[in-house]
Amino acid sequence: SSWRSVFVRRAAAGIESRMTFWGCALKPGQKKQVDLPADEVLHLSQVCLHEPKAGKNYLSAQVKGTTYTFCCLEKDKIEHNSLDLFFGPDPPTFHNKGASEVHFSGYMEPMNEKDEDEEEEEEEEEE
Repeated sequence: SSWRSVFVRRAAAGIESRMTFWGCALKPGQKKQVDLPADEVLHLSQVCLHEPKAGKNYLSAQVKGTTYTFCCLEKDKIEHNSLDLFFGPDPPTFHNKGASEVHFSGYMEPMNEKDEDEEEEEEEEEE
């Protein structure tokens, strides 16, 4: 789901939300650690090539010393991808292995915020 639909769903349910847009541009070969506040999680939702060059771009995240490759983008084949990845409380370091600049986007949200389904489950347990 997109950040807008999540915000609308939560607002409609009367849940106050402090979600904020997050974005990052990584040049070829660049690594960048996310400045992740202790009480928030990062929801990474989109990645795309910016001014694509020939070849593949492998996107990875390093968390607690372990690296995970989560996406491969390629000019004229797969130039963007939707994701549903959450990072926190440990901040990830993103790495772009390829010839093109890559743009990452998503949002930060409070770590302790419960979604509608969790609240319904708690209400059922109390009954």
